[in-house]
Amino acid sequence: MPTTQFKQYLNVVNSRLQKELTIPRGGAKGRFFLSFGELDTPRPRYLGRANSAAALDALKKRGFTLPPEDLSQLPFNSAQLFREKMEEIYRSLKMGTSKDPEKLRQKRLERQKGWSRMFKRVQRYLGLRQAISHVSVSYSGQSSA
Repeated sequence: MPTTQFKQYLNVVNSRLQKELTIPRGGAKGRFFLSFGELDTPRPRYLGRANSAAALDALKKRGFTLPPEDLSQLPFNSAQLFREKMEEIYRSLKMGTSKDPEKLRQKRLERQKGWSRMFKRVQRYLGLRQAISHVSVSYSGQSSA
């Protein structure tokens, strides 16, 4: 859907729910903006409008019955651009579900370590924890006697 229509939709939702939902800023903003039609690549198709759950189900079924895009008529660069765009869309849809559990665990541990360091710093600042004493270690291999 065009960005202007999505913003209008957010305005309706905001007025009904008394909220202030907006398109995110920063890195997440890119997930809300996609452009189509570059180099004559296929554009999204209008399926219709749904005013009920039954109408939405019918539109979903209709979407699966449409013939796939014929990319054979496009120049190679255009077809490649379209494939990359579609892969980007599918990757963004899968991001929340298919992350590596080990990476998630590592991120969580790093975040917790950061919180712990910050908590200890605050305790030292407030005088609730002793400052860390630093011991100087000689790495030159020579003993001082």
